[in-house]
Amino acid sequence: MHAGGNEAAAGGPPLPAWAGAAVKVVMLALVVYLMGTTYFGYPPNIRHRTTALGMCLLLGFLLFRADGRRGGRMPWYDWLLLAGSLAACVNVYVRYWDLMLDRGSATDLDYALGGVLVIAILELSRRCIDNTFTILVLVFVVYALFGHLLPGRLGHAELDWQFLIDNMYVTTNGIWGELMAIFVEVIALFLVFSAVMIATGADRVIIAAAAKIGGRFRGGPAKICVISSALIGMISGSSVTNAAMVGNVTIPMMKRIGYKPEVAAGIEATASSGGQITPPMMGAGLFLMAQLLNVGLVDIMVAAAIPAFLYYVGVLAAVHFDSIRDRIDAVAVEDVMQGERLGDPRIWVPVALPFALLIWLVIDGYSIEMSVVLAIVALIAAVPLAARSRADLRGRLQRLIFGLFDAAQSMVIVAVLLAASAVLVGLMDLSGVGVKLTELTLRLSSGHVLGTLVLSGLIVLVLGLGLPTTASYLIAAAVGAATLEQVGLTPLQAHMFLFYFAALSAISPPVAPAVLVAAGIAGASPMRAMWETMRIASIKYVLPFAMAFNQALLMQGSGVSIVLAVAGAVLGAVFMSAAFSGYLVMRLNPLLRLACLAGAAACFYPPGVVTAAGAAVVAVVLALNWATARRGAVAG
Repeated sequence: MHAGGNEAAAGGPPLPAWAGAAVKVVMLALVVYLMGTTYFGYPPNIRHRTTALGMCLLLGFLLFRADGRRGGRMPWYDWLLLAGSLAACVNVYVRYWDLMLDRGSATDLDYALGGVLVIAILELSRRCIDNTFTILVLVFVVYALFGHLLPGRLGHAELDWQFLIDNMYVTTNGIWGELMAIFVEVIALFLVFSAVMIATGADRVIIAAAAKIGGRFRGGPAKICVISSALIGMISGSSVTNAAMVGNVTIPMMKRIGYKPEVAAGIEATASSGGQITPPMMGAGLFLMAQLLNVGLVDIMVAAAIPAFLYYVGVLAAVHFDSIRDRIDAVAVEDVMQGERLGDPRIWVPVALPFALLIWLVIDGYSIEMSVVLAIVALIAAVPLAARSRADLRGRLQRLIFGLFDAAQSMVIVAVLLAASAVLVGLMDLSGVGVKLTELTLRLSSGHVLGTLVLSGLIVLVLGLGLPTTASYLIAAAVGAATLEQVGLTPLQAHMFLFYFAALSAISPPVAPAVLVAAGIAGASPMRAMWETMRIASIKYVLPFAMAFNQALLMQGSGVSIVLAVAGAVLGAVFMSAAFSGYLVMRLNPLLRLACLAGAAACFYPPGVVTAAGAAVVAVVLALNWATARRGAVAG
């Protein structure tokens, strides 16, 4: 959505003139405030967080209506919720020192305002995110208040509502805790950086570059889709946004040269979901994992590099085998986003240099926050340098302003999501849900590693149905990390396992929001598109287990062990895609497909007898399939 102008959003009535102006002012003020405090210094922690969340709540109630529309006049109950939630933020801001120095200083007014703030956050989460997430939080609210009435291990110690509000509202354990800290200090800045990158033409440059790289090969549009979705996904951090942005270009191309609609949708959804697991951005997951593990961002980026590489090796292999099997042709590069214009420095330099500056500043020792702010300034400064004329400059500046508006709207959604997640995680912690699920999982799996991994993955998939990856990962970390560590995984392995399964919610039935978007663009059956997505993305379901059993894939271990592990995993990724495509040199019969799948799975184990046996099996499958193809060619 472009919030500039008085158009609220597609499908919504125009905002009143005063509200449209207020939205613009508050959006720009939010961006300037967060960038300015990063550069010049933060206010005291809770005051900083209350200011940012208060501005996000104001924008949320101005933009999102209870009936799902955006814009239009605010009803009276929205005014009440907005006034109450802003009063709650101001109250904490003003009484900061009293609340911090004296834990027992909370008054009845504090409890009332805290209750209103929680209600406002949950209502906005319903409007901005999804009913499912809000219902899940409400279930845990009820459990926290009345769970003491349940028998045996299902119950917990009695908790009254004042105790819950005290933890959620007047301490740094709840709404104002680490999740809000990482939002205001890091995630919000990356949202601005991503939006400005897209507004200054990064998506067009990336798609054009992908066309030059992949368009000349068989299945060209599908490979363009995979490459461009990977690169744009690293910037946007959203599977759904990525599918909509890139899919509008690549899905029609794929259909035009022979891909079935459900296959085209599946390829786009699969490629789009990979951005969240691909460094250096990884959406919000990178920052949350670094915070939860108390390690540096670069450490998480390094650990995530090999799995992300393997993911795209598997996806590209699946696309390649499918294209040969179905005789899908290449595509003329000239048909895609004017790829030949990449030779003009004014096209690619304004996009490439700020991104390179960001990476260089981080490596050079600047804080990640300051690096992002300086990269954003560089992006903005590059806009007039790339202009060809005054009219072009006006158009670029307008897109830049719209990009800042889009960034502010994304901040609203993420801030509400993280505030609601903080409430949820706090309730789970106070009621002991994580401990209970750990005990249950270990009892059902008898403490066996594989059984524990399977049960933990299923729990994450079920809890994550319909949820954004960020929310799904936070819930998974709260209930599953301790379980996995108890069966021998390192904290990094446990969190990467859970994060990958959280990311799978975007493409796994029955909800699969990224698939629904891609299927809508392709005009395909959503359920058929979901099954195609699972087939093409089969590697993504295997990688969490591979990382759990082979930490060399997370850059942990000696250089030799890492190289051998990557070589085996590449072999496994390629042949697993071949097994699910049913094609290698030629079509694979069912027996060879099973053998290929088993051998590929063995290749993901740590280097040793099992890996060697897997490599031998896939080599035999390749030899038999190649020999059959040769006999057919001679006979023909």
